[in-house]
Amino acid sequence: MAELEDPAWWFPFDGHRLFTVAFGPCFGPDHTRYAFEAEGFFLLFQHESAFSRRHPGGIPMQVRDRIRHAFEEAGRPYRYDMGVVPVLRPGGDER
Repeated sequence: MAELEDPAWWFPFDGHRLFTVAFGPCFGPDHTRYAFEAEGFFLLFQHESAFSRRHPGGIPMQVRDRIRHAFEEAGRPYRYDMGVVPVLRPGGDER
């Protein structure tokens, strides 16, 4: 869970942090971020308090397990690297 504190996962807006994940056709049908044949991509922005309002002590492991199991049942195992984006150097080269 410490990885989720990485600023790469968050979009700052008006003093708030929004959890950010992209979905699009560049991800294959077996990928967690597959966009189900959408022609474009979309971003999901979720306020950092969205989970804490429902689960003030943190999301229970049984809830996390249920979500992961649902991804597996759908043939799209949960990808822990789904938010990892290559770091670009000035000029656009990947590191």
